[in-house]
Amino acid sequence: TLNFDYIETEAAERYDILITEIYADPTPSLGLPETEYIELYNQSNKAINLNELQFSNKSTIIELPFYVLQSNEYVIIYEENIFINFSDYGKTLAVESFPPLANSEDELTIADLNDNLIHTINYTTAWYRDGNKSNGGFSLEMKSLNNFCQKAKNWSASIATIGGTPGQRNSVYENF
Repeated sequence: TLNFDYIETEAAERYDILITEIYADPTPSLGLPETEYIELYNQSNKAINLNELQFSNKSTIIELPFYVLQSNEYVIIYEENIFINFSDYGKTLAVESFPPLANSEDELTIADLNDNLIHTINYTTAWYRDGNKSNGGFSLEMKSLNNFCQKAKNWSASIATIGGTPGQRNSVYENF
């Protein structure tokens, strides 16, 4: 006898998966592991296998490994490293060859393997709205999951004392 869970996954469609937090400049750390990460959120009502998606910045594209992201669930994605682990903060996915995130500006994209866009962000340091926080140690956080297309207006520097809120609702969350 073997017990197992059967989970039926579905393909991600545009805006099913959102990039909701970006930790591009982890130095100096205020308490978080000192490595870059992004946070994804599944706002759909379906389970989505991330190995059907790719993540990219302006210079690097990687295919994501097997990971079932359930509805209304966050996952922290970062470079695989035996010395760094984000599991204390939530569900994690450590990947090989995580694209380096530019500190000043970058374009981050989640797409399916046929290059159909799921979500994209073109961030700059102006999105922090605080010159001190844009110098490192703070993540950029999406304010409202309902207004993900409002670009800079919907993003701000984290107000969490450790510099970010990986794996959980963002510290700057607003329901607008």
